[in-house]
Amino acid sequence: MLQRWKEALNNKQFQLELPTFSIICFVMLYYSPEWMTIVENQKGDLLYDPILDALKPVDFSSTIMSLIYGSLFISLGFLLTNPMQFMLSVKTFYIVVTLRYLLIYLIPLEPHPDIILLKDPFLAMIVYDSMPITKDLFFSGHMFTMVMACIFMPYKPLKYILILAAIALGTLLMVQHVHYSYDVFAAVIITWGGYRIAQLNWLVKPFMQNSQTQFSKENKYEGKMSMTESRKAL
Repeated sequence: MLQRWKEALNNKQFQLELPTFSIICFVMLYYSPEWMTIVENQKGDLLYDPILDALKPVDFSSTIMSLIYGSLFISLGFLLTNPMQFMLSVKTFYIVVTLRYLLIYLIPLEPHPDIILLKDPFLAMIVYDSMPITKDLFFSGHMFTMVMACIFMPYKPLKYILILAAIALGTLLMVQHVHYSYDVFAAVIITWGGYRIAQLNWLVKPFMQNSQTQFSKENKYEGKMSMTESRKAL
């Protein structure tokens, strides 16, 4: 693992992307309370959702938190052993969170009348500034986090377990009426789209035209790495 990080830190593309996206993500999280206050004060639409209407609301906050943070920590543990995949996950996070902030503002929604507030002490302190938030609906941030954990899990047995956990999470979010079913399904599609966009190396490509990456048959590092090529090689 240390050798991979040493090689990555000697790569110009990685040197540019790591601080750039890290700073951007930090700034976005830092100003989240202000943005969420704006969203919460908007007048939104109440959607008809036959799936939620058919479900009796039940509080599954503890189970939802266990699924999300358990899966997140497991996935993060594997990501830290692969710096290129870690950097790709940071780029994906930036893209998807940016889209989410825009969409919850451009598509203001009112929560379902039977909503049971989700108790998430971590986000309450870090992102929401301890204020109750009910209108950050389209699309689900908790679901997109779980989908990212699935995408970046390299080992198939654990990936299948995370996929099952993601299905369970989406179901419980709807049972608790925290999100409309549209929010849950959209999170899966948009997160996958953000991941595919992140693979394009759109930030640094103009600056890296002369970069060349070569790997031996043993996947030994022999030069400058590109994010996409290193991902395919591992």
